[in-house]
Amino acid sequence: MKQLILYFLMFPIAVTAQQNNKIDSLKKVLLTASDDTNKVNALNELSKEFKSNNPDTAIYFAKNAGLLAEKINYKKGIAESELWQGTAITNLGKYEEALQYLHKAIEILISLSNNKLALARAHNGIGNIYTLQGNYPEALKEHFASLKIKEEIGDKKGIAGSHGNIGNIYMYQGNYPEALKELFAVLKTFEEIGDKNFIAMSHNSIGNIYYAQSNYPGVNPLERDSLFNRALKEHFAALKTREEIKDKQGIATSHNNIGAIYYDQGNYPDALREHFASLKIMEEIGNKYGIGSSHKNIGETYIKQGKAKEGKEELEKSLALSKETGSKDGIKESYAGLAKADSALDNYKSAYNNYKLYIIYKDSLLNEENTKKSVRAQMNYDFDKKESLAKAEQEKKDAIVEEEKRRQKMFLFSVIGGLLLVVVFSGFLFNRFRVTQRQKKIIEKQKLLTDEKNKIIEEKNKDITDSINYAQRIQRALLASDGLLNKNLGEHFVLFKPKDIVSGDFYWATESVGSKQLAIGNETTNRFYLAVCDSTGHGVPGLS
Repeated sequence: MKQLILYFLMFPIAVTAQQNNKIDSLKKVLLTASDDTNKVNALNELSKEFKSNNPDTAIYFAKNAGLLAEKINYKKGIAESELWQGTAITNLGKYEEALQYLHKAIEILISLSNNKLALARAHNGIGNIYTLQGNYPEALKEHFASLKIKEEIGDKKGIAGSHGNIGNIYMYQGNYPEALKELFAVLKTFEEIGDKNFIAMSHNSIGNIYYAQSNYPGVNPLERDSLFNRALKEHFAALKTREEIKDKQGIATSHNNIGAIYYDQGNYPDALREHFASLKIMEEIGNKYGIGSSHKNIGETYIKQGKAKEGKEELEKSLALSKETGSKDGIKESYAGLAKADSALDNYKSAYNNYKLYIIYKDSLLNEENTKKSVRAQMNYDFDKKESLAKAEQEKKDAIVEEEKRRQKMFLFSVIGGLLLVVVFSGFLFNRFRVTQRQKKIIEKQKLLTDEKNKIIEEKNKDITDSINYAQRIQRALLASDGLLNKNLGEHFVLFKPKDIVSGDFYWATESVGSKQLAIGNETTNRFYLAVCDSTGHGVPGLS
């Protein structure tokens, strides 16, 4: 039995109060906006908001956006109109029609080359359709193309979504270790972001992988029960979160997947309860793929309960819807169920034919060429990624080289500028040196003249000083001697302090010896003469 798989970035995000506010704001824009780009953008945004929970309304808004965008030749608006129409039509299960819109969106977006997020979404949408149709190689090709763009623009949430889609395809191909590796990484990313919608999707996909492993040949009963329990735990976690955010399609998917596990456990009443709950919601939202899957699951459960006729009726509904939507996987599973129903009804020929058709579709989905194409898609992505990394690394090295060249140029310019400054400064210093030398020569010349004059002055001074000293000796010779003064004066002192070398004042003394005739006879008499003089203009050269 095959459960319904929920693909990332395709199915609904719950309508929250915040989203309702956004829808109300966009509707107000429509009431006031002219027929311009703002109105086109508002219509496309409304389509985006309704694409999952109300695809018909989404198509209405997107078509009107496209018509107005065509009228004003607004290519970005046309491309997004095609994108959201294709996404909404996918949710109605009309895959071939949806592919036409999405391919047209990609064609326009490539020519614009300025809306990479929309381009990634278009590739993602096509990948989802190919997965639903069982064309896994082309699905991987589209999802890797989407992933590459998201990595370029740094869309963390989108990158995780692409890895989730790739993980689901690995699960379909039976590569469960790689599938789990992708999905656990995705779950961690969305838990970090805090996006409940995608957390639920991650739990759902992990549960699907455990369920797929439980049906793998060679799994022992004990291990199988453990895998069932793990799968149920993941699906109940997804259901709880989806009920919190009121994600109708997600709730339907969780009911369907839980019913699939109950079916394999032999709990057919609970399995039917879950599948009818899923069918009711899928019919409410008009999801043909989900409706077909629910009919298939109900039909197979009826067969297990011994109601082969009722089961065949359900499986025929499933087959018709799978053919309408182009779901090869749904067609394959419907033929497998019909083979069981016909066998239970003893319609062996019909059972044989249906089983042959089941094998044909199974082989077409999982043949060697498809596996090679899937591997090639992975290798192409890995090669492109490595090439991009190598290119980025080379660009980084080139940038470093250019930066080094720039630094070298700056250094060269700095050196040249420094040298120019040195030359200019050297010229200034040389000029100052020349001026200084001239000044030095003038000073030296003046010094020589000064020395010559000083020499003349010194010679003159020497002559004058010699003359004065000579006058001093003459003056000293004229002064009274100490002996003469002591002999004739007794107690006395002499104060003689010339102002200059030769004094204008001087003192002189002498004595004379004579005889005198007295009455009593002849007597010898001595006379002493002392003169103290104050004079000027004594004729000493150089004085006045």
